[in-house]
Amino acid sequence: MRKHFFEYFRPTQSETTSLWADAVFVFDTNVLLNLYRMSRGQSVEIRGVLTLLKGRLFLPHQVGFEFFKHVEEEIAKQVNAFELVKQRLKKIPDEFSKEFSRHPCIPIVEITAALKECVAQQIEVVQQSQDENPLNFLVRDDPILSDLVSLFEDATEESYTERDDDALNQRVEERVTKNLPPCLVSTGSKASIPPANNPHRGDGRVWFQIVKHAEKIKKPIIYVTGDMKINWWRTAKLGNEDKPIGPHFQLIHDVATASEQMFWMYTQEQFLSMAAEYLNAPEQTKAIEEIKQLQEASLHVDIEFSDEPKARVPGRLDRAYELDSEKESGLMANDIALDDEPKAELLDESKKGQNSESDDEVD
Repeated sequence: MRKHFFEYFRPTQSETTSLWADAVFVFDTNVLLNLYRMSRGQSVEIRGVLTLLKGRLFLPHQVGFEFFKHVEEEIAKQVNAFELVKQRLKKIPDEFSKEFSRHPCIPIVEITAALKECVAQQIEVVQQSQDENPLNFLVRDDPILSDLVSLFEDATEESYTERDDDALNQRVEERVTKNLPPCLVSTGSKASIPPANNPHRGDGRVWFQIVKHAEKIKKPIIYVTGDMKINWWRTAKLGNEDKPIGPHFQLIHDVATASEQMFWMYTQEQFLSMAAEYLNAPEQTKAIEEIKQLQEASLHVDIEFSDEPKARVPGRLDRAYELDSEKESGLMANDIALDDEPKAELLDESKKGQNSESDDEVD
């Protein structure tokens, strides 16, 4: 039975052990971009885990393309957040006093003064954090990128010729036409998407680049993704939420057909949790918690678009970076207008950095 229906079986414990020992690991664009969205310490920790896999990594060309297409925007968001937070804080006392100008019993003036003092203290906290974390890798050396270059030095797929690119796109279009993973879209009447508007063509390109590599190396593949959409995952309602329980059977079958090897997928949280057991990596409790926070912050931004990673915004700064479905990847850094401040103050740190090539690196 297992021989003829192998794709329907989850890996056993012994198979999982062998998989982690032998597999080539592929990380999607969002996993790489999350290194810029996390706190410096946890980003360093995760890069340390990835180092344990050096020599067992593969970077599909499409993943690299999407990473470089979005990384500068991601850096700008983190830099701009300092000023955005300070400006939001400054508004709190005035907004309070405008809404509650006076009251016969409530000491509005005293409360407003207390709010101003509290806000001033918190602005100092934000400023201290800004001073201690020079994140503007648009003008400084980028330690995250340096680590990624080292990790994927001999593991990056080369560019495609026009002929090969056309062949790749043709395979993707076949999946779109047949509505198969990873180009699967919901077929419900309300959410049905015509093939011409299928948002998963980029995922299709990533996938067939993975399959091509599996066929070449004849080794198992583990794919780690921050993408929780149904085009990749089988889901089941566990408790009150739909949870990913494994890759679509078609994906497992694709790799087995190409290479006679196993394929499995993990979320980034699952990967970090299991790395302690299977890679002898340090426990990543704090990093896992940060990733969960990133995931929760992105749930309200559920816009799909072709060959682009879904934008994620740390914390509750999401309203400052609202996405526009007509713009694919949302607002760029220089599109963010601050209510009462000139745009020139955005990337203020970048101006300072341009005159100082010797600024300390962050790592």
